[in-house]
Amino acid sequence: MHKFIIIPLVFLLSGCWHANDPRPVMVNADVSTNAGKLCVKAPDVSDDEYILYVDLFDYKEQKDIATIDFSANPVKLDEKNCLPSPDIQYEVNGKYAYRASTVLQKKQAKKINPHRRTIMATFFIKEVNGEKQAVDALNM
Repeated sequence: MHKFIIIPLVFLLSGCWHANDPRPVMVNADVSTNAGKLCVKAPDVSDDEYILYVDLFDYKEQKDIATIDFSANPVKLDEKNCLPSPDIQYEVNGKYAYRASTVLQKKQAKKINPHRRTIMATFFIKEVNGEKQAVDALNM
């Protein structure tokens, strides 16, 4: 009798993954600087993927310091080009987190989950030969 109670209880408490999970998929992006501008590139871009908004978090200030909202006119993702990024002055030795929320329009139209992705990059700004360079925190 105890076996019949314990086994279902284990599955109930384990929080098993289920199909059609609505949470966005988290993806690590590549970050660099190109002509003094931040360049974030997303891997594995779909042909129907569009950016809804971009946030930039400053670890020193512990808050979002810039947000760009594209929800009225989403921007199509292109893995060959840099994602849009806020045009701000980055501090040397500063640590930042870039986050872009995207939607896969074909999946969204068919109500297939997950139909969103969050493209993320955590990086430091270092000075190399007198120029500011973005260094991915995962590659340090």
